[in-house]
Amino acid sequence: MRRIEFDPAVKSDLREIKRFYENQQPGLGEDFLARTRKQFEQIARHPLASSLIEDEVRKISIGKFQYEIYYLVNEEEIFVFAVIHKRQHQDTWKRRL
Repeated sequence: MRRIEFDPAVKSDLREIKRFYENQQPGLGEDFLARTRKQFEQIARHPLASSLIEDEVRKISIGKFQYEIYYLVNEEEIFVFAVIHKRQHQDTWKRRL
């Protein structure tokens, strides 16, 4: 299983998204984080199984939540560089590279 590295902006994204969902309904932010962790585990186990969207960039959806995880895979690691809402402009993730 490859190691996952995170862009510092991803941790900030996750905190903001969690806060948003917790304000909507207590516990919903924790549910979001739990589902996101499961997707990180899925990425670590099967990094090439997710959709290839451009060059080496892949994305995977976070289930019932309208967010997607964007990442790159190389020989040694997986680099997660964005967690973005599906309604945001599709090129938003490009600013993170």
